[in-house]
Amino acid sequence: MKPSDLVLTIGELLGPEDNQFACLEFKDHYNRERVRRKAAERKGLMYVRDDRRALVTMRAQGKAREVPRSTQTTIYPGKVVRSGPGDMPLKPGKYSTKLGGKVAVGDLLGAPIYSLTLIERETCPKTCKLWTTCYGNSMHLAKRYVWDKSLQDAIYWQLTALKAYEKPILLRLHVLGDFPSASAVRWWGEVLDKLPLLHIFGFTSWPWHSRPGKAIDDLRAEQPKRFIIRRSGKQEPWGATVTNQVTADSHIQRETGRAIICPAERTAAGFGPKTAACCAQCGLCYNPKIENEIVFFEHGA
Repeated sequence: MKPSDLVLTIGELLGPEDNQFACLEFKDHYNRERVRRKAAERKGLMYVRDDRRALVTMRAQGKAREVPRSTQTTIYPGKVVRSGPGDMPLKPGKYSTKLGGKVAVGDLLGAPIYSLTLIERETCPKTCKLWTTCYGNSMHLAKRYVWDKSLQDAIYWQLTALKAYEKPILLRLHVLGDFPSASAVRWWGEVLDKLPLLHIFGFTSWPWHSRPGKAIDDLRAEQPKRFIIRRSGKQEPWGATVTNQVTADSHIQRETGRAIICPAERTAAGFGPKTAACCAQCGLCYNPKIENEIVFFEHGA
């Protein structure tokens, strides 16, 4: 099967015969998986089981926990660690209700998902619009890694052990934090060169005129299908914003076009398609063909 034969979004996966199921409030996880399996079979696609370890996620309320503007780092210093020998800093997506364990749609169908968490605010530009309301304010259990040479070595060792040179792997940068510097971005570029089946997606608050911002744009131009980083706080193509209006609408009209409200967050809020309950089942943010701004509900209160 060629990559072009694979579906790109969950909306293309579901047909009219599935609407009766997609519109229902599923009573349990197994019914939802039954719909996904049958839809994949009709399309002749590989069915990827939802292997998330927890299926209940916090519903976005359109408000966030706020800290003083003077805060310079995480409010949970006890969760900051340095990578050591044998450490595996990349966490499997199956332990995240939002991410999911394996890509279920698109060209990366079946690829395992991993994520990296750095220190919020400490690695972020002070211009970040979510400086005081970062959702890390409510993530008291997340382990935050210090970006240094030992962490870089641990990341590369783990990706090599996962055989990112033989099979596709999707990496989410960053659950918390941002690219610490332009040199960090260039380091990721070197990793992408060495591991041709590694794919990276995520968000950044670095403005385009900053050194890290320019490095991000350069790498995205070099690797348009494998380095998909959207700019937070920007109502523009390849942008990402938050809204405090929890709505059933699937789109928001912008001057630059139609912005898409995150299907996974709409699902968690009770509005979205039940078969796009996490990033693995949605695919919008890491689809190189989707330039639309992505809108997320403000959460973390």
